[in-house]
Amino acid sequence: GDAAIDATIILSKFANEVVLIHRKVDFPSASDKRALNIVQKDLKNVVEIVTPYVVQEWRVEDKDGNGGMKLVGARLKEQTSNNGFQGENTKDVECEGAFVMIGAEPNTDFLRNSNVELTSDGLVKLLQQSPSSSSSSGDGMAITTQTSVSGIFAAGEVADSYYKQVATAVGDGARAAIDAERYIRKLGIGSEEKETVNVIEGRREKENNDLKKPLPILDNEVQQKLKNQNNVPPKEANIESLLQEPQCSLTTKECIQETVAKYPVVVF
Repeated sequence: GDAAIDATIILSKFANEVVLIHRKVDFPSASDKRALNIVQKDLKNVVEIVTPYVVQEWRVEDKDGNGGMKLVGARLKEQTSNNGFQGENTKDVECEGAFVMIGAEPNTDFLRNSNVELTSDGLVKLLQQSPSSSSSSGDGMAITTQTSVSGIFAAGEVADSYYKQVATAVGDGARAAIDAERYIRKLGIGSEEKETVNVIEGRREKENNDLKKPLPILDNEVQQKLKNQNNVPPKEANIESLLQEPQCSLTTKECIQETVAKYPVVVF
């Protein structure tokens, strides 16, 4: 119920009418009674609460005659008890959009046989650590993305039981990246970074020097063939005499430069 109530409050700020459908008569599982009171009383002119019903089918129509379907409403079926038995009463509601807020289960089954600790709800359990900077939670412990296994970090809804928003998930991703970078730095990985940079720079300098080398000029044999071909009408030119396979590997830059300079047309 909490997810549906929160979504209803948010949607009421943008929609002229919101229909909240719930399978029970009341909301016994709603933990935020204040939010429930807002929906039932403060937003009664905007929100219609329909209980105890479930969606039996969605109604769609061809919006433009070209097969593009548009949601126009839903048919609801009365649910008369908590065991799922549905009565005979039905109800049709019109709508242009639908949000299914029935809760979600985190996709963490692949971690159940691992050392990564999960909560009772299946969320990845994050560890708190003593802060190394001024950014910490109210209890003096830093909020990190570190899991129970050193070097494994979690971000987003897989570890979030409260906010579940795209914006907060993006922030979690940034936090996880920072935590991972600090973890790697503590391990001393990257001590050979300077040597690696020097190797890369050396290769880059060699490539730049190779590009500055003048291209080889056409040899006398090819020049003579081109001269002879220029004296013959195009339709009678002996093109096959110029079709030759290169004598080097075209996977190298040197061979490509030499071939392009040597032959008038090169087909790869």
